[in-house]
Amino acid sequence: METVLNKVFSSRDNLISAVKSFYLLQGYVIVIKRSKPGKVYFGCDLGGEYRNFLNLTDETRKRQTRSRLLGCKFLLHGVYRVKDNSWHLNEIELSHNHPPSTELNGHSICRRLKTDEIETVVSLSECGVGVSQILNVIKKEFNNELSSRQEIHNALAAARLKMLNGLSPIQKLLELLHEGSYKFSYEVYHNGAIKSLFFSHLKSIELSN
Repeated sequence: METVLNKVFSSRDNLISAVKSFYLLQGYVIVIKRSKPGKVYFGCDLGGEYRNFLNLTDETRKRQTRSRLLGCKFLLHGVYRVKDNSWHLNEIELSHNHPPSTELNGHSICRRLKTDEIETVVSLSECGVGVSQILNVIKKEFNNELSSRQEIHNALAAARLKMLNGLSPIQKLLELLHEGSYKFSYEVYHNGAIKSLFFSHLKSIELSN
């Protein structure tokens, strides 16, 4: 099998794409471990070890989990050379401490939605399409057989957080009412919570008169 080592790449994107595609065909999922201008380090997605930052024990842990990380030491180093305006790949450690995967849906990074897929998910959701139907569209239009309902939910949750921009849902609603063509009024409790809210579009009010 032709290797990506000792090849010359015209851009950083071409280097990344070639490395990931080459090793994916062999059953290994390669990710960018760290990067800085002119350099990028590739590692196995099963590299590293679980770190218990919260110092949880079996008694204090609310749910049973186990880490997928296996401490795989596989590591490649991509570097940009100014003299020929190209990217080159150097080997640091080529061996894996685990067999290749036969089921890629076991790797969360393979299930992640791409940018164009996320845009489609959000657009369909705004039109009232349900999660199951959205997933069917993603599978059909993008030939994506790895992503699941959870990835759809994650994409919609991320889009919702971005839309709220740090505001609560009711704060965002009031902001939109202020900016839009609405007639509205509301009451609040002493603690600032909404007691009642009424709003209507100006066009609706006009048609009702």
